[in-house]
Amino acid sequence: MELLNSIKKTMGGEAKPAQVATEKKVEDTQEAKPVANKIKLGHVHMSGCTGCLVSVADNYMGLIKILDDYADLVYSLTLADVRHIPEMDVALVEGSVCIQDHESVEEIKETRKKAKIVVALGSCASYGNITRFSRGGQHNQPQHESFLPIGDFIDVDVYIPGCPRARSS
Repeated sequence: MELLNSIKKTMGGEAKPAQVATEKKVEDTQEAKPVANKIKLGHVHMSGCTGCLVSVADNYMGLIKILDDYADLVYSLTLADVRHIPEMDVALVEGSVCIQDHESVEEIKETRKKAKIVVALGSCASYGNITRFSRGGQHNQPQHESFLPIGDFIDVDVYIPGCPRARSS
């Protein structure tokens, strides 16, 4: 009642409890405006298990907040309907590069050309991880035998190792 009386005094009249609750609710839901110039973010998947993408997506509301307020996802074969690598500010690269797969080698080089910052996301991209020890001959791609970390092909700006990398990093 004390709050209601205070509002009555301030407003110079009567205030109904429903009006006070509505006005308060509107004030509570107003959010800070997002950044005006969002960064263009891309996710490039090379050879690997996709565990790092799952780990990034597993940040629940954190990922949505980043994509809403700070970044536009401009490339990701899994999350966006884009088939060619566009110009971007940051490329998150997951997986190692199969040296027998000409498309993968060209794709990692194109990523470096079109991204201002390249991030090696996860252990496969950072140092090859388990794919580096592959002997090939797998049923679905028997010709894929040798895998190298992305840093063996292009300059990498940031390394975030981990298998999969932790949600907090």
